This record gives sequence, C-alpha cells and structure tokens, in this order.
Amino acid sequence: MNRLHRNHPMPYQLEAIKMAQLNRINQRQVFLGIAAFSVMAYLVARYSYHASNFRLGDRGYWNEGETYLRNIVDKRSGPDMVGITMTMAGFAMVMAMDAVRFRFPGFPLHPAGYVLSLNFGVDYYWFGVLVAMLIKNFVQKYYGLRGYDKLRQVGFGILIGEYLSEIIWVTFSILTRQSTYTMSFNDRSLGLQ
Repeated sequence: MNRLHRNHPMPYQLEAIKMAQLNRINQRQVFLGIAAFSVMAYLVARYSYHASNFRLGDRGYWNEGETYLRNIVDKRSGPDMVGITMTMAGFAMVMAMDAVRFRFPGFPLHPAGYVLSLNFGVDYYWFGVLVAMLIKNFVQKYYGLRGYDKLRQVGFGILIGEYLSEIIWVTFSILTRQSTYTMSFNDRSLGLQ
C-alpha cells in the first residue's frame, strides 16, 4: 500500500471472494485468510523496505526511512492528537456519506469522492470528472436507460481513440528516440528517451 494507491489490493481481494462464492467455499474462511495475509504482507513489506534502506543506504526515492528515523530520534513526543483527530473526522465523514447514500438512492455524492479528493493528482483531472458527471446526470434524467447505454458506447469510443493516439505517438517516439508525448503529470520535457 502506498500513498497513491497504484497497487491497491482491494480488486484482487474482491475477485478472490467472488471466486470463493461461485465455488461454494466458506466466505468466512476466505475473509479471515485475506485479513491474515494482508497484515502479514504489510509487516513483511515494511521490514523489507527498512532493511533495504539500512543495508544499501537511502536511495533518495521518498526518503521515508530517513524521515521516520529523524522524527523518532529528534522529536520525542507523544501521539499526534491533531493527526488522530483528523483521521477520525475523515472516517466519520465517509461513514456518514455512505449512510446517507444508502438511505437516499439518488444522493449524488459518493464516499470514494471524499477520499479521492484528498489524493495527489486529482487537481489535474477534477474538472473532467465534473463535466462527465453533469453529462451523465443529464442523459439519465432526460433519456433514461437507453440514452445511458448510448452514452457508455460514446465513452468507450473516446477511450479507444485516446489509446490509439497514444500508440501512434509512442511508436513515433520509439522510432525517432525523441520524446513526443507523455502521460506523466510531472515530466513534460522533450528530452531523449
């Protein structure tokens, strides 16, 4: 688990639960197995990360090991009450939004939106998500399920067009060894590949 959720385990866990359901395997045992292995994997990953930093030194990626050690050694203090309070407030907000969402089926806010809005990168694409939501709500309200089905096909076509244009630029970039198109938010340079 990292701060950007690039390798979030939830989809794999959900697939395991669904496969267990289809094969009539005890759901409780699957859940307990997933929970136990999640805790074990977290502890092994943290140990491996810090052992690697200790053995090889800080490689300068995010300086996590050094930052943790400096905080422990330099700032000897008790629990971070502000951080704990804000975490509890965020949890309460997500639970309240989830409860309201299930009580009122047409409620437009999703609890995942609250979580995602606090993450790095949302400031790059929030307006596109807002426009997509407004279009989707308009089509659902005035054209119903048939219009929504056509809108999904349009969205799928936009995705295919985007990927095809990226394939063209990547192929050109590989052939010329010149950076022409980047999908990264942080690297917009035109240097060599």
